[in-house]
This record gives sequence, C-alpha cells and structure tokens, in this order.
Amino acid sequence: MLNKEIFLKEVAGSLALLSKEVTILNAVNLYDINIVAEDFFPGLLNLIYGYKLKNANYLEKNAPAIDLFDKINKIAVQVTSDNSSKKINHTIEEFNKNESYKIYNRLIIFILIQKKKYTTEFNTDGKFVFDKTKDIWDVEDLIKDIRELDTDQIKKSAVIYQRNYVTNTMQLKKRRPVRLIPL
Repeated sequence: MLNKEIFLKEVAGSLALLSKEVTILNAVNLYDINIVAEDFFPGLLNLIYGYKLKNANYLEKNAPAIDLFDKINKIAVQVTSDNSSKKINHTIEEFNKNESYKIYNRLIIFILIQKKKYTTEFNTDGKFVFDKTKDIWDVEDLIKDIRELDTDQIKKSAVIYQRNYVTNTMQLKKRRPVRLIPL
C-alpha cells in the first residue's frame, strides 16, 4: 500500500469517527465535542486551503455567526453540528445583523455531520455572495480536498488530528471522571 493511501485512510477514518461521535453525543445533549472541534479545525483548514483561520471565541466568547475567522483572506467560518436550513438562515441573518460582511468576503458553513441536499435559497439581502454548493461544507468535502494534497500534506493532516483533536478529547475525558454505579 502506498504511503499516500495509508495516510488518507487514517485521516478519512478520523474525520468519519469525529463526525459520528458528534452525532451520537449531540443526540444526548453533550456538546463539548463541538467546542473541541472549533479548536481543531483551524489547523486542518489552514493546511488544506492555505488559510490563516483562528478561533473567534478567543476574541469574543460565542461570537455571533462566526466560530473561525481569517482577516487576511477575509473568510469567516461557522462550525456547527446543526445541518438544518433554519440554522444556515439564522447564521446568515446574524452575519448580516452584525455587519460581518464588511470585514469578511466569504461565509463558510462547516457542518460537523453530513450536510443535506439543500433546496432552500439562502437570502443574504444582497450584502454578500453565498453559494450553497460552494459555501456549505462537511467532512466529506474535506476528505475530497485532502485527497488532492501531496503525501506530506496528508501526513500533516493526520498529525494535526492526532495532536489537537485526540489530545483535547483526552483532556475532556480526564476532567469528567467516570463513576460506575452498582446496579
């Protein structure tokens, strides 16, 4: 097996696991993993696309409509586990309300679970361009783009996952001791 294939399968498996874990934990109202994802994805997206994304929550806790930002490339990213059209519309409304379009040329909705096939036309009130086919991403979109990278970049993607996501998840688990309850 080629190294590229080995690393690609490792990254694909990691992203699939993350996506499924988000789905399952969110189903029981456990959202810590979403916060961990906001710390993990800037590094991965920066590697894949050459962005300079940072976590917006370090500047403003729970910043409206924006979780990650890159002022150099003028990109804002909402990281969410909610794949509904309602959530996307709400994000666009908040982006407009806060006049974020004056700072960022592009809003990307990154969905941690599988995105839907959207039939909704998302209204930006003409304040910025939002193309649902290009600006709504999920982990399947990422792995397709990662596949186009050279072997060293794919290996770096695997390392970013290991260093950030796995480490942060382990720290969360350490903070929450598991108590067995006798039945």
